[in-house]
Amino acid sequence: LINPGCAFDYRCVRIHGIQEEDVAGAMDLHGAMALLRERLDGRGVVAHNAAFDTGVMKSAMEREGVEPPDVRVLCTVAAARRALPGLSSYSLSKMMDLLGEFHAHNALDDARACANLLLRCAKACGARSVEELSETLGLIPGHFNAQEYYHCKTRPVRKRRTVPSAARGSKGPAIGNGGQTEADLTVPYFNENLGVDSGPFAWALP
Repeated sequence: LINPGCAFDYRCVRIHGIQEEDVAGAMDLHGAMALLRERLDGRGVVAHNAAFDTGVMKSAMEREGVEPPDVRVLCTVAAARRALPGLSSYSLSKMMDLLGEFHAHNALDDARACANLLLRCAKACGARSVEELSETLGLIPGHFNAQEYYHCKTRPVRKRRTVPSAARGSKGPAIGNGGQTEADLTVPYFNENLGVDSGPFAWALP
């Protein structure tokens, strides 16, 4: 938990259930933002409705005088709309039929659900890396650093012809509405801090 050093709005408390007394001995906002900068600099961030999360982080860092990290940002709302069309809602808390039960608005549960959704999007389109997922779904990752700040966006995607499996040989899965093969997602993904670990879904700035 983080002590933001300000009064708690009852409307926020109704959402996350965290009271002022719960954060009385927690790390202050400056320390938390400095730690985030250290851990995220030069890496990729994946978030659900990422514009909200990065906007809060940007405002908090400006308030505390912490230089922003240099990160690329991928939004799982944008990814899910492209990879999993036809869902009744793309709100994370409304996707439990797909992602399994979790405690919505709990930071750890939300992070795990977001990561699960990313992997399901990758599996749906046969992508084996974040870069391939972005290219296949027409996602333009956002960028956040001291010089620029823009959100993850989408671009038009031209449908690719599905090649019959017999004709593909060893060239890997076809991308399309049919004939897909499952991506190999048996790579290590989380470490104990929910950071990207290794394998095809490791994502760092070049």
